[in-house]
Amino acid sequence: MLSIIVVHATPIPVGHRVEITWHEEVQRGLVPSQERTDHRPHQPVILDLDTGVEYATDWGFGHGGRSQPDAPGEVEDAPLEGFRVMRRVVGVLRACRVVTLRATPRYDVQTHLQIDVDTDERPASSR
Repeated sequence: MLSIIVVHATPIPVGHRVEITWHEEVQRGLVPSQERTDHRPHQPVILDLDTGVEYATDWGFGHGGRSQPDAPGEVEDAPLEGFRVMRRVVGVLRACRVVTLRATPRYDVQTHLQIDVDTDERPASSR
């Protein structure tokens, strides 16, 4: 059983098949020694395989900058260049709890998931 916490609302029904993909963003510098890799383990992209609904944050996708009050944020469909797969897990969701954290200056949402894993793939470059 895999237990994860993600920092976005992911209200997927228990029993649905899911695909969870963790990414890393490679940020290139002017010279190779300035290359930097960013990992965000609590911001995977989650696909509900039964409905086709995808859950994610804006990290790794191009967007129009800061959002405006009462206006939707713009987010690109495709990941940014340098955004690559670190790990992909497929399995059945066994538990899902969406939590609103009130002890912060603004309300934050996170989701606790438990998955029975069928496959766990890691590209050779990230092993």
